[in-house]
Amino acid sequence: MIALIDIRPMGDRAVLVCGMTDPAAWSLAVKNGAVKKGSDPIVSAFTVPAAETVLVVCSSPAALAAIIPVITAIDLAIALPPATGAPVEIPVLYDGADLDEVASACGMSRADVIAAHSGATYTVAFCGFAPGFAYLRGLPAELHVPRRVTPRTSVAAGSVAVASEFAAVYPRSSPGGWNLLGTTSLTLFDPYGFDPYGFDAHGFDGSVDGKGPALLTPGDQVRFVQVDQLPPAATPPSHRVRTHADEPAFSVITAGVASTIQDAGRAGGGEIGVPPSGMVDPMLGGLMNRLVGNSPAAALIETCGGIVIRAERAVVVTSTEAIAPVHLAPGETFGIRGGGGRLWHYLAVRGGVVAAEVLGSSATDTLSGLGPEPLAVGDSFRVGADPATPLADAVPVPAVGPVVRISPGPRLDWFADDTFELLSRSTLRVAQASRVGVRLLGPQLTRVRHDELPSEGLVRGAIQVPPSGELVMMLADHPTIGGYPVVAVVHHDDVHRVAQLPTVTCTPA
Repeated sequence: MIALIDIRPMGDRAVLVCGMTDPAAWSLAVKNGAVKKGSDPIVSAFTVPAAETVLVVCSSPAALAAIIPVITAIDLAIALPPATGAPVEIPVLYDGADLDEVASACGMSRADVIAAHSGATYTVAFCGFAPGFAYLRGLPAELHVPRRVTPRTSVAAGSVAVASEFAAVYPRSSPGGWNLLGTTSLTLFDPYGFDPYGFDAHGFDGSVDGKGPALLTPGDQVRFVQVDQLPPAATPPSHRVRTHADEPAFSVITAGVASTIQDAGRAGGGEIGVPPSGMVDPMLGGLMNRLVGNSPAAALIETCGGIVIRAERAVVVTSTEAIAPVHLAPGETFGIRGGGGRLWHYLAVRGGVVAAEVLGSSATDTLSGLGPEPLAVGDSFRVGADPATPLADAVPVPAVGPVVRISPGPRLDWFADDTFELLSRSTLRVAQASRVGVRLLGPQLTRVRHDELPSEGLVRGAIQVPPSGELVMMLADHPTIGGYPVVAVVHHDDVHRVAQLPTVTCTPA
């Protein structure tokens, strides 16, 4: 009997596909069948394989409609062929802080834990949580232990860990709740050191030559090798840079609040755990760019206010407070106070801000640490070549309406039957906001399923419900996968409203 495909909507530009035997293989089949036909892309689609599902993200509702027939034609039982190459070997010094605790919980000796962990062959099931963080299947059943009750606020890069049925290596220092068994000096993610052509106009594509920025990608086999002494570590890759330009066009006098460089972001990196990033409010940022003759996606400054720049040579700028091109002479200053009914503001410079690119974008990612450092006093920047397009006339900035359209999320069935009706006529208040997400206060939802959800892909605008019952909407720097059920998704064109306003009112999409 052929299994029926289970396609669940994830907003107006994505679907979550459930029920396949091998998510990594099924994801690759989608990319081969939908993204490429000969040498020409026919549908712009990105896939994010996870524990038991694959998220398929498209560039528009029309592209999503076009890819559905491709999705439904792919066999759910498709699997990756057995790996023919040698497994990736990861040297491990078994000195982890939780090694003895894991041994005790498993009723094993320290030596038995090491032997079991290093004696298995693992397969990369999916990536997420952080760029290059690979979830490895194949952990022996006797080592299946739950995550720590209290996560650590910081886990060192190179930490070898286990949790539930997975093994992993932390590619960078980050908070984490996995059990630490040891340490490796191997670099797991380097946006500069591996083949740069692994990240192209369609995002990461494991079918091209080279590995891209992640050492481990879905389908790879891995073995851990016990060593008494780790080989010297390579110079840790710097994902961020501080900008001090030669012959700058402008410099930062006051850094302001949450001020970063942003552009269109890094679409398509979800497969290896790279968040999309980019402007929180691309419509507003694009308008500022057009005022000074730039393309809508040109790099500019995003801020919550309080920033002041100084022209080091004649430049043309604008902002969400100026709403018109402003000619600055050398030494003149220009800034954004903030407020005015919105949280996020933009400052654009004719020619676009020139900042270091990481994986094809100058966007600062506050979650993963990719891109330029957040702005600081003394930073200086060049601008790109004059776009040779005329300056636009002053235009009023469109008001940010408080009504947002929402659609049912893929895990709405984890909640009571009247949940979407309740949400779609609710007013939500912002309790906390960042580039990663927005914590919302709203109705108390009744959850009917309380088991743990295996991690699955996320999109901008997805509303998760953690055990606390609060609503958390994903924003530009959101993690690529998450383990909380998505109850609803904000329409792609309305996400900026939730980001910009203190209160919004929901309505069905």
